[in-house]
Amino acid sequence: EGSLLDDTAHAIETALKDTAKNIIILGPRGTGKSTVLNQVVWHARRNGWLCLFVPRGWDQVMSGPFLGPSATDPTVPDNQFMSAEVLRGFWRAHHPLLKTIPIHSSVFDPFLPTLTHFQTRWKRASSLPGRASFDFIAMRAVLAEDQDDLGTTSSSNTNKNKESSGESGGASGANMGEELRAEDERDRDVLVGMDLQRRESLEDLLRLGVAFKELAGAVLTEIVRQLQQVEHVPVLVAVDQYNSWGPEVDSPFLADTI
Repeated sequence: EGSLLDDTAHAIETALKDTAKNIIILGPRGTGKSTVLNQVVWHARRNGWLCLFVPRGWDQVMSGPFLGPSATDPTVPDNQFMSAEVLRGFWRAHHPLLKTIPIHSSVFDPFLPTLTHFQTRWKRASSLPGRASFDFIAMRAVLAEDQDDLGTTSSSNTNKNKESSGESGGASGANMGEELRAEDERDRDVLVGMDLQRRESLEDLLRLGVAFKELAGAVLTEIVRQLQQVEHVPVLVAVDQYNSWGPEVDSPFLADTI
């Protein structure tokens, strides 16, 4: 016999072959559901699966300093910073494989207004002395601080506009600057060598959602759609605390489903 982990993973794989492609792990609080799910994700990744993992579904809804509308559907709220955290985790676990998964360039079309706006501002800002060698994160920070050009499609500026209007969910204006600087550090490894012109792979799409926080939720949703079409490698989408995503969740931000 194999280990408890191997036996559990084998049981789940067997169930997936014979039933619908969805499994919910049920049980009383404290019985090890999260442990089982974490071990299944570890086992799957060890065996070559592509795993998009949300380890704390509750945080995806209730945490983070800022809540804003989805870039592609303003009627749908998005916990932008938490969506970016899921994307970063996915990249760190699988970026060599993500580079090899092609996607059609049309997938990027809904996000082109954000890219175009940012590139226009970058071109103007980089013409100033001392900025020509700035990398993506450095220039993003500069543009976020440019109070004379508060664009609605820059992630940092979107957050600032929401703060000043009183619509921000969690962080006060005094704390948002510190949070944005922390985000720059969390993003750094993912965005090394960021090329806004490259739109070929699933990795390119993911990095877009990390680079522009207001796109994070829409990008995450699109990545799930793209994963449904992947056939050459097994795919697992795993969400812990999935029940916290139901419409009955009492969000401190608003009553809608995030």
